[in-house]
Amino acid sequence: MSVRKARAIVWAYNAILFLLFVVLMTVLRPKYPIVAGIIFVLVYWFGPDYGQRTANKLLDNMWLQADKLGLSAADLGKVTKYQGSIDLESTRPEHRTYYLPLREIKRINKLLNQIAEHSA
Repeated sequence: MSVRKARAIVWAYNAILFLLFVVLMTVLRPKYPIVAGIIFVLVYWFGPDYGQRTANKLLDNMWLQADKLGLSAADLGKVTKYQGSIDLESTRPEHRTYYLPLREIKRINKLLNQIAEHSA
């Protein structure tokens, strides 16, 4: 996933969250609207960051394992559906401008764990 697409997803998340908050505030009319507002602000601020931190942590782990095994982006491209080594190279921590789907990152991490266990 490109950075532009990730930003669009975050924007859509924020817009949907805001509309949901407005609907809940008008339909349910909570007893303490300030509490609902505080919860909204917390989810609005920290929701997208959690997903981003998770993706960054998984990608960092993926490249740490790949570097320990001596695998390059081209080698990782052979085990993923992303055959382009440029896309995978741009997921490196030094110059991260591209994100793979979380499912794919988890699959690669699992595969790298299996390779590390097999080679040990």
